[in-house]
Amino acid sequence: MDLFEELGIIDDEADVETREEVRKWRILIVDDEPDIHATTRLLLKGFTYLDRSLDIQSAYSGEEACRRLRDDEPYALILLDVVMEKDTAGLEVVEFVRNVLNNKHTRVVLRTGQPGVAPEEDIIIKYDIDDYKSKTELTVQKLHTLVVSSLRSYNETMRIEAIVQERTHELQEKNKEIMESIESALRIQTAILPSIDYINQFLPKFGIYYKPKDIVSGDFYWFSQLGSKSIVANVDCTGHGIPGAIMSVFAYNLLNQVVNFQAVTDPMRILAVLDAQLSTMLMNDKQTGKVSEGMDMNIVTIDHSEGIVEFAGANRPLYHARNGVLTEYPGDKFPIGDHIVTDKQFSKHLIKLEPRDRIYLFTDGIVDQFGYESGKKYSTKRLKEFLQRTCDLNFSEQLVELNMEFESWRKNMQQTDDICFICIEPL
Repeated sequence: MDLFEELGIIDDEADVETREEVRKWRILIVDDEPDIHATTRLLLKGFTYLDRSLDIQSAYSGEEACRRLRDDEPYALILLDVVMEKDTAGLEVVEFVRNVLNNKHTRVVLRTGQPGVAPEEDIIIKYDIDDYKSKTELTVQKLHTLVVSSLRSYNETMRIEAIVQERTHELQEKNKEIMESIESALRIQTAILPSIDYINQFLPKFGIYYKPKDIVSGDFYWFSQLGSKSIVANVDCTGHGIPGAIMSVFAYNLLNQVVNFQAVTDPMRILAVLDAQLSTMLMNDKQTGKVSEGMDMNIVTIDHSEGIVEFAGANRPLYHARNGVLTEYPGDKFPIGDHIVTDKQFSKHLIKLEPRDRIYLFTDGIVDQFGYESGKKYSTKRLKEFLQRTCDLNFSEQLVELNMEFESWRKNMQQTDDICFICIEPL
């Protein structure tokens, strides 16, 4: 056996063609000197790494190299001259590979015969290359060492990339399942909300600005008609997204039980019964008997026969607009269901209605929204100013303006919380 056979360099190309096919390492030689291509091919003849031979391709200019790198199958290694049709041709190829093709995997080795034109110390820092060699350095042994180290690095990079892609695919599948579940939850949540058309049968001038932070919401609105009384609630459950949505379905059913089945229409009494029932049902910590889940709520009973509005609130107020004057009726300073405050005594406000009176029920999503420019919350002060400024508009137009006001304030800032804002002209 001669030296070439010991090194694995096979002269008989027919043997190469007939041996078992394996995927080859693709190498691109980029140099404007044909002799460099011929010499490199000769030195790497018969070379294998991990039982895979080489598929060596050639480009004779930076422009041709960029075209091949764009159109060909990916290369594991580029042996790249610096000075070709331009002094910086090779460096432009590096920029093309890394920044235009966004290829971070292919190993790039600069080989130059004019190191003074592209000093190694500057190039290795400024450009994303893997090695820098003078053409005179590359003997057969050094070239083999260089190719082995480059292919090893490329192989490991691709192995890690394959793992990342596999994990990414798994996450995408999980995310798809989660999104399908969330979309199903949205359909359920949407189905239980009363339609505006139904509400308008009893409250023709009823409008809502409803904007969940995520796909599903912890805020919801609720309506029931018992005789001559319209009961409207605006509810903000603990959290948003899936936890808030689960809580909202829970709270919606409780409201149905208290109002529609127990026939409780006094808003103060509704809050008290809800608080007692929710506290009992959520008392799942046997050691402390306390839970943090709960809800803020404002609720009104509009008695059409008497022309009055009864209001009660848990951590939420009611705003009443009459003749351009905005009056705030505060809610009680504790939530529904939370055990932090005990012996809760809910209060009630009574408002005698006049034509064109307008009442507003809202959760805290608008006032707590951070502004893009100021970084501050929108605040109740700004909301009051907005409502006074726009109270002469048709209530539907006012809600459109409210959306524009909110989006103008938020701009590119992430929405802070769910939003549910109700406007009613009872008479």
